[in-house]
Amino acid sequence: DGDGDLDLVTGNAGQVNTLYLNDGSGTFATSGVALGSEAEATSQVLLADMDRDGDLDLLVANYGQVNRIYLNDGTGGFSATGTAIGSETDNTTRMAIGDINRDGKPDLVAASYGQLNRLYLNAGNGFSYNSFAIGSELDQTIDVALGDVDGDGDLDLVVGNYNQTNRLYLNNGGQFAAAPVSLGLATNPTWAIALADLDLDGDLDLAEGNAGIENMFYLNDGQGGFPDFGIALGGETDTTRQLLLADFDRDGDLDLATANDGQTNKLYLNTAWSGFATRQGTLPLSQGFSVASWGDLDGDGDRDLVVGGLGRSPQLVFNDGGGRFTAGATFGADSEGYKGLLLGDLDGDGDLDLVTVTGYTAAGNPALMRYLNDGSGVFSAAAQIGTLLYASTGALGDMDRDGDLDLVVGGNGENKIFDNDGGGSFSGSGRDFSTLYNPTEQLQVADLDHDGDQDIVVVNRSTSISNRFYLNDGQGGFSIHDIATIAVNTLSFA
Repeated sequence: DGDGDLDLVTGNAGQVNTLYLNDGSGTFATSGVALGSEAEATSQVLLADMDRDGDLDLLVANYGQVNRIYLNDGTGGFSATGTAIGSETDNTTRMAIGDINRDGKPDLVAASYGQLNRLYLNAGNGFSYNSFAIGSELDQTIDVALGDVDGDGDLDLVVGNYNQTNRLYLNNGGQFAAAPVSLGLATNPTWAIALADLDLDGDLDLAEGNAGIENMFYLNDGQGGFPDFGIALGGETDTTRQLLLADFDRDGDLDLATANDGQTNKLYLNTAWSGFATRQGTLPLSQGFSVASWGDLDGDGDRDLVVGGLGRSPQLVFNDGGGRFTAGATFGADSEGYKGLLLGDLDGDGDLDLVTVTGYTAAGNPALMRYLNDGSGVFSAAAQIGTLLYASTGALGDMDRDGDLDLVVGGNGENKIFDNDGGGSFSGSGRDFSTLYNPTEQLQVADLDHDGDQDIVVVNRSTSISNRFYLNDGQGGFSIHDIATIAVNTLSFA
């Protein structure tokens, strides 16, 4: 709503999406404002200033239903019902925003699975759009990317198709060419695509993430031409769902990370330019890790990793500064179900220590354990925190304003704060910050009311208990506030 504080939007399965406005003191409306009245099969949401009035509007991509736009009135108010973007009830999988016809207004591309992909040109107010079919192909499109592929100053379109050739639609004066260019001869099971200058020659190349076969990259000849066959990105046949391009080893070129379904995620380092180093940056981990935290564990200036999961003991993974990783020590036992790995300087010595939060434990084992770092990535033996046998989530924050990090945890009805004595030791039994029962799934700490202390937000996995926030009075006490008067079985929030 443009008032300088953070508001809350929830996307709810089978229920309308909801907006909760912050009044600036950390207090949210007792009942959220419905973002429309529709409960639809949303596949993606995007925020952009579609009507150029200086605030963020909401675009919703729906599978098998009309896509919608909700215009922001500048105060966080949205229309009672979303305005249909076109009349098509397509199987929209992805959308992309860009000024296709170079008139200064953001336009929209909607990709559909098994149906025509479409271009919606913004008519000027972000409210009405002119719809145009992109080609005549009924491709199984899963991902799209916009970029100036042929170097003529406008945005071209690349679509990633499942078990069909991927295609390039060149932009000709604000419309895409009716006849696309096939990107390669293969009919790969593509799930993800990305455009970037991989070989540092000034044009956009294509990276392709596939399911069950090698991922590929295709080098642009500078005029939008690509070879018939891509170059395999390693020899792995992973099921890649997402690609991330970034300069991980800080050598000036873009490296590639892959997010894989059922296999280890991998990092490929760009050798600028003899291709990507095969598996050079593969994380040395087997499958089964579901929680992770980043931080400089060994004091060498780069980001290391600690990972764990349900039935997988936490493990350190060290970065050598060049994007190559080696496995380090493990903690705890595989019989535990790790739900959180919290990194912070618990004892005030300038390095990152570790707290593990366990969702289920072997008989009689505590849910919370502390490990102190000696500064070189070597951690002390485990020290028990409290006597809880179950916890679903945790966070670190200075809850009593004494200059050190305290521990806040949530679980099945027991939400507690364990106060740090400044040396990394915590109060024995902890103190309840709520008198109410909370089946807490996640929590976060932040200064919601701008008074200099840390407040708490909890979301509850329940259809009868509301999500809540707790305002810190600065003296160790908390006031309780429901975020809404309805319960929506929330599993995550931001």
